[in-house]
Amino acid sequence: MGYRVRLTPRAQRDVEELYRWVILIAPHQGGVWYNGLRDAIKSLSDHPQRCPISPEGRELRKQVRQLLYGRRPYRILFRIKEKEVDILHVRRGVRKSWAPSEDEIE
Repeated sequence: MGYRVRLTPRAQRDVEELYRWVILIAPHQGGVWYNGLRDAIKSLSDHPQRCPISPEGRELRKQVRQLLYGRRPYRILFRIKEKEVDILHVRRGVRKSWAPSEDEIE
């Protein structure tokens, strides 16, 4: 493991809200979904550069990357700073593009 992966408070809230949504629509899948999401996030400790720049990152000219998780998929938006990966936001892929504030990506 080369990178330390950290969820921002915003990303932590996103994960909690999405988990509640998943168990509401598919109660028997909540734990499986959550564990898979957690594993996907942990996988960023090795080679996070493998993930492309997100549409938001291209638009803002910032190094915001995305990892897709699941069939639907969910988007894990993050940035790399030295040896740290900061998870900025986790969202369902069908939603409109994310419009982060400057303090969320600096």
